[in-house]
Amino acid sequence: MLARIVDIRRWLREDRRTPYADRVARDRAIGRELRPAGDLGRVLAWWSALADAAPGPERPTGRTLGHRVETGRRVAGVGLGVLGLLVGAAVAGVAFGYEGRYPVNLFTLLGVLVGLPTLMLLFTLLVLPGRLPGLKSLQTVAAGVSPGRWAGAWLDRLLGAELFAPGLLGGAANAFSRWQLVVFSQWLALGFFAGALAIALLLVTFTDLAFGWSTTLNVDAGLVQALVSTLAAPWASWLPSAAPDPALVEASRFFRLDEAAIPQERVARLGEWWPFVLMTVLVYGALPRALLLLVGLWRLRRATRSLLLDDPEVTALLDRLDAPLVALGGGVDEGSGYPESSG
Repeated sequence: MLARIVDIRRWLREDRRTPYADRVARDRAIGRELRPAGDLGRVLAWWSALADAAPGPERPTGRTLGHRVETGRRVAGVGLGVLGLLVGAAVAGVAFGYEGRYPVNLFTLLGVLVGLPTLMLLFTLLVLPGRLPGLKSLQTVAAGVSPGRWAGAWLDRLLGAELFAPGLLGGAANAFSRWQLVVFSQWLALGFFAGALAIALLLVTFTDLAFGWSTTLNVDAGLVQALVSTLAAPWASWLPSAAPDPALVEASRFFRLDEAAIPQERVARLGEWWPFVLMTVLVYGALPRALLLLVGLWRLRRATRSLLLDDPEVTALLDRLDAPLVALGGGVDEGSGYPESSG
């Protein structure tokens, strides 16, 4: 639909060179034959019927700007997903690094794979409500660091569409750009988690990982157990192997200055953390991104419809489709209450 909307908006701007009386006569003649319900359906049906109507600029065909914009948007989404996949795989390869001497620190691992992406998610959510008093500067920064904005700016420069630059002031165009920013960002994030989970599964399958926790703070194992139990609550009842017990938490604490080799049986025990790690990344990292992507696609579809219907040239077109025919000397009365749009 975006391709047609871009072409309709561009065509209507070029059509302003056509005399107003001719536009009224042409569009009213088409409007008399239209039957679809709703303004959007009427505009799209008018666009389909326009090829046989005259006068006005010739309707574009073939690889129009709209088709290029739609193709560019799909390419950008796929490209962001692939980029996220590569970055996620690289980051997971480092985060799961285990040289055999010290276990993989769970705090560091989950901080990198869940904590930092969650912070980026909060930055993305910050741009959605439009300008908020006291947060305008932070919202500008959040939009500026978003990979979705970079992809949109690249598309605007490449295609000359002036469509994807994110705005925060409101209106149909800015709502479209904000939700497109969200969708682009989620494709990147889901690619990141897909790459991270794939590397994690490969390492779990083909290597002997050991996990543990360590901190310079005076933290009791009971506090860590409470945190782990809270995180595992969504799946503990149906996947108990991914909910570590107090004995595993207690046995998993390690100290950097401990030079003693870890006994083989303890290494095997420390490897039991991997279901918890993967479920935590999946539930608290990938799942919120997938849900936000679904919401973003739904809202983007609505914003795309509004992008057309809120355009002043489209509003003027809808008026012309219903304009009364008043013959004055063989023409259309330009004083019939439907002035030429200045949009």
